[in-house]
Amino acid sequence: MSSGLKCDFVEQRPGRWFYLLERHDAPARTWNWHEFVDAYGPFATIDEAETHLLEYHVNPGGWMVFPYDPANPPDADEDEVFAKATLPC
Repeated sequence: MSSGLKCDFVEQRPGRWFYLLERHDAPARTWNWHEFVDAYGPFATIDEAETHLLEYHVNPGGWMVFPYDPANPPDADEDEVFAKATLPC
């Protein structure tokens, strides 16, 4: 069974992965769910990040993957979220 929470895997820069997991107390149908996330990382690979998610959280039921794109690097708001990330357990 899945939690139905939204989840993104984001490569901040090559070899530096995070996942953003919507909080359980996030308002329903919010305009920008990224305002209500907990971030986890950094991880060296997406596989490490996925393993951490599945070992420490209820399966969200799916996710989006955003590999690093030098033409579209993370903005200041995203970097702030990554800076507050909980390190892997």
